[in-house]
Amino acid sequence: MRYIACLGVFGTLLFALTGAAGACEVENGFGRTKLPDGSVYQGQFRGCLFDGRGRLSWPDGSTFDGTFHAGLREGQGRQVSAGGWVYEGEYRDGQPNGTGTMTFRRGDVYAGEFVDGRYEGRGTFTSAFGEIYRGQFRNGLYSGAGLLVMEDGSRIAGEFREGLVDGLAAALYANGDCYRGEFSNGLWEGFGVLAYAEGDLYQGEFRQGLFNGKGRYVADGGDQIVEGIWKDGEFVDPTDAYPGGVASGPSSI
Repeated sequence: MRYIACLGVFGTLLFALTGAAGACEVENGFGRTKLPDGSVYQGQFRGCLFDGRGRLSWPDGSTFDGTFHAGLREGQGRQVSAGGWVYEGEYRDGQPNGTGTMTFRRGDVYAGEFVDGRYEGRGTFTSAFGEIYRGQFRNGLYSGAGLLVMEDGSRIAGEFREGLVDGLAAALYANGDCYRGEFSNGLWEGFGVLAYAEGDLYQGEFRQGLFNGKGRYVADGGDQIVEGIWKDGEFVDPTDAYPGGVASGPSSI
């Protein structure tokens, strides 16, 4: 008997084929076989391949229970890893493909779409610490339109890229402040409006999360208005960017 090893992101799946030396151990029907790496398969066979319902157990204690086709995990299944994670859902070509749920030992849970073992498409990730993201994933990361609820209750809805808010989004922070505008790599970047919980408001340009460029700051219910050029969060000079420059109030707030 000879064996072919199929490598996937969730371990090695070995299945028996008819060899030149003679017939395979189990050709059709229900049976049990032990593989060269110590793994044990028990279940249905067809044409000497795992095909139908079965259970595959690895020497490290990992297990897979579900359906097989032509020697590969195919259809619904549940895999428990010795490392502590559990996947339950759809398989195709031996890997999670389709809809499923991945639960990790520390309590993190992802429920949604998979492609070749990666989070890909629409899903929900809930961390053990209370962070929740609902939306689009790409290559296992937040990417596309989504809603992120952070541990402290802050909420960000908008565009994400490679795990960070990036593009147009609206954020309501736990302290009551609200920002609407452009983000880059998780920071305010470009044009936006920041409304503070106590009532002050800044409208203008941001860079690296700070007021940078042309902007207008309104304080004390409109009694103080500062318009002009800002640098790293500080007002530096009035400008004609807004009619009237500094409308009233001190040179900086």
